[in-house]
Amino acid sequence: MNLRTLRPIGLLALALGFFTPQAQAQEPIIQEILVSVQDTNSKAIIAELRDGDTLRLRPGDRVRLRLVAVPQNQNRSRHYPEGSYELQNPAGSVSLDNNPERGSAVVTAHRQPNRNVTPLIRYVVTRKMRMDQRLYRGTLYVSVENNATVQPTPQPPVVQPPRPEDLPGITLFEHQDFRGRSETFYTDDNRLNDNSGVRQDMASSVRVDPGCRVVLYEHPDYDGRAAVLTEDEVDLSRTRVGNDSVSSLEVRCDSRR
Repeated sequence: MNLRTLRPIGLLALALGFFTPQAQAQEPIIQEILVSVQDTNSKAIIAELRDGDTLRLRPGDRVRLRLVAVPQNQNRSRHYPEGSYELQNPAGSVSLDNNPERGSAVVTAHRQPNRNVTPLIRYVVTRKMRMDQRLYRGTLYVSVENNATVQPTPQPPVVQPPRPEDLPGITLFEHQDFRGRSETFYTDDNRLNDNSGVRQDMASSVRVDPGCRVVLYEHPDYDGRAAVLTEDEVDLSRTRVGNDSVSSLEVRCDSRR
């Protein structure tokens, strides 16, 4: 083997030895998996449930479930991994619309089940992460009662309570100059296809409330080109992320209007 052959091999070995441990060190270790419960009308996060908890609904309630990966290091951001959901023992009382591509599922409560039937939802984290194997799977029990309400777990506290009108946020618009369909966001959204107003690759302008900061991303899961905005923008084509290109976003607001 001559020197010309050894040089590329040596460089490759050096690169693998240098970059692989760093990448692994930067990947957060997940402490627990929660199931976020979101009201489909207000988009408020009304509960966070753990494996084995009970999702309490009333007939007619419609909520979206989304998995939340909580890192051990509290300084790191939470992740929203993709997952799949399976409904068992529905008995006509509950239905589930499972969309693995969005990483969420919509649960609709129809009526109270028979007393000897307990519907349950099994979830599976479909993204490989640094965490205990037991966290990849879990079960939620479903209770449908006329006087039931969705109850948050005591720990951790509810992240996003129902939002008063004066809570600041950011609003995406379908067209330039704040025209067309719109939708206001108060927290991060890793995949705009979950929304009914402004979906993925639709936004052309944005209003940013005072005290707020938004990071717009080209791809879902906070990937691709990004644009950081702290004030209104009438034409997103003037930003790095571009027009009709926003697929996920992060919102930070530290004051009220």
